[in-house]
Amino acid sequence: MSRPDRLAARRSPLTAPLRRWVAGMAVMLAAASPAHADLWSLESSVESRLETNDNVNLVKHSPGTVNSLSLSTALGATRRVENMATRLGLNATSVSQSGRGTNDRVDGRINLSQSLSLESDDFDVSAGYSQDFNNVVQTADVALSPGQRRTTSLAASWSHSINERLTSSAQVSRNETRYGQAVSNASDYTDTALGGGLSYRLTEIDALNLQLSHSEYRPVSLGNRSSTDQWSLGVSHQWSERSSSSVSLGSYRTRTDGTALTLVCPLDVALCRAGLVPFIVVREPVTSAATGLQYSASYSYQLDEVSAISFSASRSQRPGGSGSVQRNDVVNLSASRSFSETWGGSLSYNMSRTSAPIAGSGGAFGVGESRQQSFAMSLSRQLADDLTLGLSYQRTQANNVGPSNSAQSSSVSVSLRYAFPTFDASR
Repeated sequence: MSRPDRLAARRSPLTAPLRRWVAGMAVMLAAASPAHADLWSLESSVESRLETNDNVNLVKHSPGTVNSLSLSTALGATRRVENMATRLGLNATSVSQSGRGTNDRVDGRINLSQSLSLESDDFDVSAGYSQDFNNVVQTADVALSPGQRRTTSLAASWSHSINERLTSSAQVSRNETRYGQAVSNASDYTDTALGGGLSYRLTEIDALNLQLSHSEYRPVSLGNRSSTDQWSLGVSHQWSERSSSSVSLGSYRTRTDGTALTLVCPLDVALCRAGLVPFIVVREPVTSAATGLQYSASYSYQLDEVSAISFSASRSQRPGGSGSVQRNDVVNLSASRSFSETWGGSLSYNMSRTSAPIAGSGGAFGVGESRQQSFAMSLSRQLADDLTLGLSYQRTQANNVGPSNSAQSSSVSVSLRYAFPTFDASR
């Protein structure tokens, strides 16, 4: 761990409780020694994809078309013993590109989790590492340009059934995100969060949820340190066997500590105003507090046995690579339909918009806003029980802070996916 990382960990009051809680739950899970047979399950697949993109890096003036050939593998392994389960997930993608502005790379994700279920309590511990290219609207930090991003995560959760209708829960997590040199103006950061909540089942089809959380955002070098407190109250309803919805409403309060450039007169200010002594530029600390509304809503409906639609929208505070906590607005729309036993298709629209404080002159914070949106459609053909052919088209629009004000890209891809037979065993 580098010296800035050690200093950030030492300053965070949530770091020590997080480590003690995770260590305690890991010991508890390891101490359980079930006597029943092990049940093993293994799923795996491989996929090859060829894509043509006219602006793969989403820059204002595209250098030209880039062709990408990728090979992906996915592996999921599960071990279950009585009231315990261990899960391992592994995805890896090798990308080879040709054309101007190419970037050969390897993306991937690995996640390991352990769960324990008791009579009234459920415990989960997980650890993960991912490496991606920050270029998918649904998961990207849209305030930054596409580029390599690495994330290490550690999380633990506990839930307790107080009675048949009321359940309490607690969660703790720590995420460290690092960016490659090609991502301009990016700031590596660490985010630590602690939360808890209550869930009350009003009826068999209605539930009420209350969630509270506190998080601390710490940039590794440059950026604004922030602490956020937030709460939300939500309700979910199952309208029928085919449709369901959920709505939550809450608020947040974020305290941000940063620095700003300001003009200072080294002598009497009258001398500087008279032009006899020049002003000098100094950097001084700036503190601000922001409050706001946050919400989420979702709806899904199964039109018939072969058609479905879904919608979701949310506003929340989340950490970002621009050097500060940012407000994030997300909208997702999708529709899918199976035309026959072997043919299927889907349409989707995704939008992500972030607003982040930017320290300006005169000891004040401004607001910078970035947005990306994409429209996609795809067709799939089941060539065999374990072999699928896919065709897709995607149009992406970006409006970001900085010199690359606006950019568009279009991509077309064809893929072939083979799913190996699921392996189940017991001993």
